[in-house]
Amino acid sequence: MAPSDPREKLARRAYERGRARLALRGAAVVLPMTVTSLACCNRPAVSLALGACLFAVTALALFRGSLQGRAAGAGLLAGTVPLLLPLAVRWSGHGCCADGCDGTWVGACLGAGLLAGALVGAAARRERRPVPFLLVAGSLAAVAGAMGCVPAGVGGVIAMMGAMLVASAPQAMWAPARRPG
Repeated sequence: MAPSDPREKLARRAYERGRARLALRGAAVVLPMTVTSLACCNRPAVSLALGACLFAVTALALFRGSLQGRAAGAGLLAGTVPLLLPLAVRWSGHGCCADGCDGTWVGACLGAGLLAGALVGAAARRERRPVPFLLVAGSLAAVAGAMGCVPAGVGGVIAMMGAMLVASAPQAMWAPARRPG
């Protein structure tokens, strides 16, 4: 129900503006993730597109708060694993060349996806509504991780996302039933 008093409307607008500012500040954590992807990956347009998408969805989740806000934090934290692990593989000397990446890179994306999925699934188990939490957190983690697996190509990104799904979904589905209240 919309407020009818003009003071209530002003208060509501001020509240919403404050929430939006906090959400944008919280989503700023995506900026260093995007810069990392830009600096280390050979596909700047893809890194920028993924970073913009991740920023927008993170800001929206934080603005909504509650379950979505908690899921944003868990998803970004879990997403740093597949963002950084493949980059660590690159820095260790198993980089990509013009012909493509070797199997080490795709394997790193797969392993990082398993670990990120386990983190998201474990966080979802603690929630009263694990499936919606898993959808938000898993989506954010997948986009963040894709920024690190971009150099491995579509195969690396699919391996990472598939591994995340395999590791996270069963945990959320087997979460203990909780009574409302």
